[in-house]
Amino acid sequence: MGPQGPQGEHGCDGRDGAVDTYAYVFTTHALTEGEPVDFPCAGSVAGGITPHGRKVRLEESGDYAVWFSANPREAECVELKHNCKPVAGGKYAHQGMVILRACAGDELAVCVNGCGSCGPDCGCDAVTASLLVLKLGMRCDGGCHCGHCDWDCMDV
Repeated sequence: MGPQGPQGEHGCDGRDGAVDTYAYVFTTHALTEGEPVDFPCAGSVAGGITPHGRKVRLEESGDYAVWFSANPREAECVELKHNCKPVAGGKYAHQGMVILRACAGDELAVCVNGCGSCGPDCGCDAVTASLLVLKLGMRCDGGCHCGHCDWDCMDV
């Protein structure tokens, strides 16, 4: 066995393990087919995620876990969009989840297809759609490496 090699470069400063960037938004309104869901209700929101209407803006680059759902009485399928583009593996019957890499300023939206109407047994306060976003971590250099930061996205 040879001599020990030189000391390596210092790695990234780690996070303390606490989850400090997350958002839960939902709606109790009827859903409109083909339109991004409007999320007027915010449950708990912390850190660099800003919900505003039909979009949720991610203020920091990093990896995110995203859970999304639509009430089966309201929609036949639900799809997550990232900067107005469908997310690979992000189309489900009623609820789904993905992990994605995002750049600071990216936006998420949830769209539904096959809308019905929530009958009286749903109750007037039933959640018709929801979105939960949890930041998992950040790239070491903090830069954007996702290759889509310059996409143009029309307002919805």
